[in-house]
Amino acid sequence: MLISNKTRAGPRPDGRFLYSVMPDHQPKVLCTSESREMDMPMKEVVLQSDVTAATSEESVTNTSTSSASPESIDSEELAAYLEEGKRVVRAEAQALLKLEDLVNDEFGTVVALFRRTIGRVVVSGVGKSGIIGRKISATFSSMGTPSMFMHAGDATHGDLGMISSDDVVLAISKSGESKEFGAVICFCSRFGIPLVAMTQKPQSTLGRAAQYRLTLPDVPEACGMKVAPTTSSTATLALGDALAVALSQARGFNLRDFGLFHPGGNLGTLSKVTQVEATCLTQSYC
Repeated sequence: MLISNKTRAGPRPDGRFLYSVMPDHQPKVLCTSESREMDMPMKEVVLQSDVTAATSEESVTNTSTSSASPESIDSEELAAYLEEGKRVVRAEAQALLKLEDLVNDEFGTVVALFRRTIGRVVVSGVGKSGIIGRKISATFSSMGTPSMFMHAGDATHGDLGMISSDDVVLAISKSGESKEFGAVICFCSRFGIPLVAMTQKPQSTLGRAAQYRLTLPDVPEACGMKVAPTTSSTATLALGDALAVALSQARGFNLRDFGLFHPGGNLGTLSKVTQVEATCLTQSYC
């Protein structure tokens, strides 16, 4: 699907999503019913001739709805929103309960591996798994386990150089089939770097290549389409937190230690590390 810099995308007043050509552009079909990149048929194709009328209609509608307030929502609509929100929370809570059953001996083995690692825990992922991976890496670092994030898509563009022989790699992929991990797998195998897979599919390409596997619960996503990462990303984040906390406990990491890594903000004040200590720590690394 090609969208030029003359296009506009956004929700219509009736809630449907619309791709349209800007009025100063020549008529052009942006999407066809055979659009493969969307992985679903487009029910609406907008041409130049349609835009003028649509723009006029939207401007009138937007004027009438711009002053809408929560008080104007009828009770049935509000009830539907609340029920959907609660349904999502229930679905994700159930996923976490299933995750608890998957925290097994392999989890303990990985905690021991990370604790004995001389270098860093290099967390890697793409897409939503990558975003969650960044947070997991940040939590490791702030709780006493040196860590960094490496986007798997950048691995073949020089970022493999971030990984040293003393490190361990935690690769996160729901399916375990993300092609971007090919180079990471080969690099770890070539240089004997331990590879841990966090995935729903332990028998996937990534799962089979890894020496250690942390299995995520194979449950449906909470969104209506059952495809957008929701329950899976929540479970991934929780499992990452479990690793970080278990490691910090094993290291005897305490509130004062936390304050040395996190002297700023409200959390820094709660850690009771003085400003003098924080300044000295910073200067010792400069």
